[in-house]
Amino acid sequence: MEEQDHMLVQLNGLANKYYNDISKWWIIAIANNLGKGTTIIEPGLRLRIPMDIMAYHEGLERNNKR
Repeated sequence: MEEQDHMLVQLNGLANKYYNDISKWWIIAIANNLGKGTTIIEPGLRLRIPMDIMAYHEGLERNNKR
């Protein structure tokens, strides 16, 4: 799923909208190769919103075990 907005958007707001959990903002950040810094997205940026978030959780667990 993709999201494109014409207003300033925060990743935690999108996480709440799609996952009902503001703490999952990092999944959207990783899926869109957004680096460290602000969680505010500029207008017009097209974002990928992953629907299979378990793959991201599993990837995070694998990386944490290293």
